[in-house]
Amino acid sequence: MDIKYTKDGKKVVVVGKLNATQSIVQEIFVSADGTELPAGDNFVASNLLSEPIKSWQENRLATLQTKYDEDRKLFESNITQQRKKYDQDRQKLQEKTKQLDFIYKNIDKEPFTTLFNFIEDKITHFVCINYNETVIKSYDDVMFYVSQHDSGGIKLLTLYGTGWTPGDSRTKTPLGFTWKISQYDDGSGNRYELLPATSYENAIQLGIDYILTKHKNEKRITEMMLKFQHKYCLKIFSDEELIEYYEKVLNNIQSFNLKNIEKLHSAVQDSESEIKQIKDILKQLNKK
Repeated sequence: MDIKYTKDGKKVVVVGKLNATQSIVQEIFVSADGTELPAGDNFVASNLLSEPIKSWQENRLATLQTKYDEDRKLFESNITQQRKKYDQDRQKLQEKTKQLDFIYKNIDKEPFTTLFNFIEDKITHFVCINYNETVIKSYDDVMFYVSQHDSGGIKLLTLYGTGWTPGDSRTKTPLGFTWKISQYDDGSGNRYELLPATSYENAIQLGIDYILTKHKNEKRITEMMLKFQHKYCLKIFSDEELIEYYEKVLNNIQSFNLKNIEKLHSAVQDSESEIKQIKDILKQLNKK
């Protein structure tokens, strides 16, 4: 078969020639299974082509289709990436929300109240906690460093994000806060813990709470606790607890004294033996 193409893009088989420019042709159609078959009425066509051609519009449509397909793939890829990023960000946000919700439910709200009290100038006293004493001092006595050569220098007050449980140096508070102050106005020196109070009465109560917590955790009364009770004329411990404490102290003193007496007795015996030896040596030397 002599296969040609018309100017309008039809595929035809040449049945015969009429003249130099015109031919009788029959159009080729494609069946459902892809087989190409000549069918339909014969017709006259001129200027047949050996290869199919496209009109400018068809060529433009093909170009646009190609660009559309490329852009669609790019957009689909971007959408997939953005959806993946969105899912990741949503997951992170959910985890962060859970963390914040946990913190909100478990965090000690008191430090924030205290912080606002500082800002509003409501802090008047502090409970000052050191390793050997717990005392109440005024705001100025705590915050300002005064020496022979300097006066009025303000000390460094620090809020620690994770602090020790008040009254228990063995247990850390994961979501707690601790106020500490420097020893000198340049931020140097040892730091000790503070419990800020809005009045002297509030400081007394904070001190009592601290002592009771420490007593509960350590399961014993210490000299520091009794000093605080005596200094501020308080009744923190019952008579039974005080009797038990002083009996233990008395037993410790007696035991200590007994051990010292035994050591002293042993030392006296050693001294007497040494004196006797020296006297014997002197006696022998005098005979000579």
